[in-house]
Amino acid sequence: MAITPANVNGPAGVSTQLTLTAIYTDGTTLDATQNAIWITTDPQIAAVGVNGETAGLLELLTAGETTAAATFAGKVDSTQVVVSEAELVSLDVYPGAKSLPKGIQQQFQAIGIYSDGNSAILTNAVSWHTTDSVIASVSDQGLLTANGTGEAKVTANIGGFTALADLTVTNAELALLQIVPLGVIGPIGKRQQLTLIAYYSDGTTSDATQQATWSSNAPSIALVNNNAGRQGELYLLGEGSASVSAAWDGQQLLRT
Repeated sequence: MAITPANVNGPAGVSTQLTLTAIYTDGTTLDATQNAIWITTDPQIAAVGVNGETAGLLELLTAGETTAAATFAGKVDSTQVVVSEAELVSLDVYPGAKSLPKGIQQQFQAIGIYSDGNSAILTNAVSWHTTDSVIASVSDQGLLTANGTGEAKVTANIGGFTALADLTVTNAELALLQIVPLGVIGPIGKRQQLTLIAYYSDGTTSDATQQATWSSNAPSIALVNNNAGRQGELYLLGEGSASVSAAWDGQQLLRT
């Protein structure tokens, strides 16, 4: 088993998602993050989500060193965690500019640069806004919805720092859907994230995974998650083959 990242070094006040990968003797792998039990040796320095949807989410609380560990199938792996006293010196938003068709969503990320030269993802820590909610609205987690055609700016704010991204919403039409990866092979118990890519008439693309409706023709073999925030998660439950489909914006794509 292996936890990634292998080491965590960051300032207090930020969070990092740890991932646990189980490696099998036949060379296949399994994302065991949500099936593992997580702990830190000093929860006052850094706390970690124990299991379920927050499993592996590491929150850096105060300066010092600790260890984060995960247990799965009787095996344990760990990673060193160092929390620094560095201060935020700048804030960036990614993507910095985006053109989107009306009606789709786009995840924005906020990146903080610190006085020690390190960077951290601050997406869930900043305050998100748009300059025109008629054109686009954005959630507290940076998920933007393109509501109407036109131009607007996406803003992220934290601790007196502000970052901007330019946004253009167009009338482009959906031309093609594609599920990736094209096929999934693995042992019973494997979890695989499927992604639905939408291609538009103006040449732009969008990740439509979280907006699509997912289904499997044999859920006892391959079950696909359709719950909000976890759409497209595929679980291999039994031997055999199955077909997974994703429907969105009036189109449906079938994959085996």
